[in-house]
Amino acid sequence: MFGQCRVSHKSTRGDGTGQHRIRSDAVLPQAARDCYDDLGELPREIRVSGGGARSESLKQILASVMNKSIRSVEREESGAAGAAMIAAVQQGYYDSVDSCVSEWVSPFIGPEVKPDPQDAEIYRQIFPLYKSQRKMQAPAWQHLAQVRQSRSSGEQGHGEYQ
Repeated sequence: MFGQCRVSHKSTRGDGTGQHRIRSDAVLPQAARDCYDDLGELPREIRVSGGGARSESLKQILASVMNKSIRSVEREESGAAGAAMIAAVQQGYYDSVDSCVSEWVSPFIGPEVKPDPQDAEIYRQIFPLYKSQRKMQAPAWQHLAQVRQSRSSGEQGHGEYQ
């Protein structure tokens, strides 16, 4: 369903036509919002890294879906850097993670991307639809897991799924 979703609203941005599209690109950010909802209160700012963090469009959509400011960590291999930071603190090179962050992370924080208020309101309205669709998919995922398990244990299943 979300792969075909297109919601239009008036906007002054875009190609000058006054139309801006809220598209299926928002599925990944909606999934992130869903995860954060399960954790409780959202942080005041969200940081992203990796390939997706290079996309200005994705950061803008994520900011609007989450209705929070987004900043990218513009450090290459930030996951590996995080592991190295933990090791550096453990080995005593830094007194705390905070002191390590001030050297290893803070200089690499990109500019703030703020949510678009109009888009944020539309995404807020769409979010319950996303959640209901995700919950309706649970039986399908369970069935696929059973098929995969039966195929890996040598049982013959129907179809070509592996």
